[in-house]
Amino acid sequence: MAIVKPLKLRRETYSDKSLIANERPYLQVLVDNSISHLSDPFEYLLPQSITSPVEIGTLVEVPFGNQICSALVIDRSSNQRAAGELRYINRAISLFPIATGAQIELVREVAHRYASDFFSVFRSAIPARVGSCEKLVDSKVTVQVSDLAEDSNRHQLNFFALTNSSQFALSIRKIYEDQTFSGQILVVLPDERDLLILSKRLGDLDFLTLSSKLSKSERYQNYLQTVLESPRLIVGNRSAIFTPLKSASEIFILSEIDESSYERHYPGWNVRDVAIIRSKTSNINFVGATPSLEVKRLIDIGWIKESENRGIVQAKKLQISFPRESRTHISAIKEGILKGNVLVNLVEPGYITALTCAKCRNLAKCSCGGRLAMQSSNAIPNCVICDSKFPDWQCEYCQGRQPAIAKLGAKRFAEEIASNIPNVLIVFSKSQNRIDSLPDDDKSRLVISTYGCEPDGKYASYIALNCDFLFNSTKLRSYEIARNQLVSNFLMLQDGGEIYLDLPKEHPFIQGQLSGNFMRDLELELESRKEANLPPFTRVAVITGESRELMSLRERMSDNDLFIKPLVIRAKTSIESELIVKGLVERSEEFSEFFLQLSRYRSLKNLVKVNIRLDPYLI
Repeated sequence: MAIVKPLKLRRETYSDKSLIANERPYLQVLVDNSISHLSDPFEYLLPQSITSPVEIGTLVEVPFGNQICSALVIDRSSNQRAAGELRYINRAISLFPIATGAQIELVREVAHRYASDFFSVFRSAIPARVGSCEKLVDSKVTVQVSDLAEDSNRHQLNFFALTNSSQFALSIRKIYEDQTFSGQILVVLPDERDLLILSKRLGDLDFLTLSSKLSKSERYQNYLQTVLESPRLIVGNRSAIFTPLKSASEIFILSEIDESSYERHYPGWNVRDVAIIRSKTSNINFVGATPSLEVKRLIDIGWIKESENRGIVQAKKLQISFPRESRTHISAIKEGILKGNVLVNLVEPGYITALTCAKCRNLAKCSCGGRLAMQSSNAIPNCVICDSKFPDWQCEYCQGRQPAIAKLGAKRFAEEIASNIPNVLIVFSKSQNRIDSLPDDDKSRLVISTYGCEPDGKYASYIALNCDFLFNSTKLRSYEIARNQLVSNFLMLQDGGEIYLDLPKEHPFIQGQLSGNFMRDLELELESRKEANLPPFTRVAVITGESRELMSLRERMSDNDLFIKPLVIRAKTSIESELIVKGLVERSEEFSEFFLQLSRYRSLKNLVKVNIRLDPYLI
């Protein structure tokens, strides 16, 4: 006799209206479903059985197709907007709203700019949830979570060029102690070392930290404080830029040019762009030794106001010297150590440089704007962007045919310096063993550091070696990175200190520092970028995927006047390539919208997966 299983009936989702919440039962939610073409809001019902506060910013669990997904509430109302029957949410995941409406809107704007889905940005903007932290919050506080409306006018965007290492902390302290200031202060720093240094300089000020070094629970608990308590001063790293703030607050961004200001995970947003979007509600202050080319362009067109200053060399009365027979880096170190700490910078081994002419030292470039490089003395010069080959390369300036090949030996340099200056306390700092700061004592130290690993401290002399390698790296941003690296180190020099650079006096960077027109070399770089249709005058999309798929995609995109021709494909592996697409910044909104719709279309049609990344740090 056959065994018949009992019949299971599916629950009716909307048949009994008595089960619906009495007030505002209709919820608009964004569903975390990882499906690009299903990223629009969906409407659900709130049942009476859920008694915890479900408002804008609450995480909930919903049935979605045949799955159970988490979702974020973005609206709650008394009127149904979607046609047809609605389903109930299953439960509230968070015990109260963990994001404000302004935060949600900010994440949506950032996601659109980077042609991304909402939750790829949301997960990097909001710390990972820890339920036990929510249970510690007083239930009376949870009902007070509210959103703050935008002001009707855009707030100020400023760039402040630092002239000494303590200036940044003093600016923050001044606002913090101003009794007439009713907003909040948010400080976003590139990395943990910067946070440690600033913490020491802020001293007794009470501030909340949003740091990647905190434990998962500590970070989420601190984040909840920003949502519920509006602390006066918040200091954090990259994702802190999404922190909820009162209207008319002050946001400080230190060294937005730093690579750490770019999110590493998809979609790769950067702090600068998010901050500019936030200028609807807060004053934005970019602070650093030098601006990025993006900020310099916005200064030039009047979007960002630049502070008046004399430059570090003039403000600190620093002396700049150059290599000559009677004055080597060894003699500069020997003289400097008698006055205090000496910082010597070297390049990491394995640093690849761009091709320069052995005769005139001019940089070799491709017509696409990319720099030419040679991996060895026998290699054919190739473009680092489009991979074009130049077997018969000739310098376009002097017609020389002999390339200059960079050969490094950072370790050898360090050994040479140490052997020539005996009986001196030597400190080594490099990426594998970085030292954050020097001891605060009267001992003079010779600090030998690779670029980017300089210990914080006060120095009598700064010796920068291998400067050609910095400025002539194959990276598109090498010049502005090198400039920022050197000028940032100038900040640590005592007034009247000496700078020794192994660059010719005629170098544009040197001329700018000596003349006081310290932005001139950036202006020259901008002119070069504009001629080559490179950022910041263009936006860039890098699409990674199977080579055959990208060839087909390029063919379909080639007739679109939104894009600058040619569309370049460069190989990564035998089967994978990158398609590089550029568009003018004047059509930025269209650029973002195109790639957003492209992602949705490919998802809807279940096409071969490609990865789309807009405005990466490097191309």
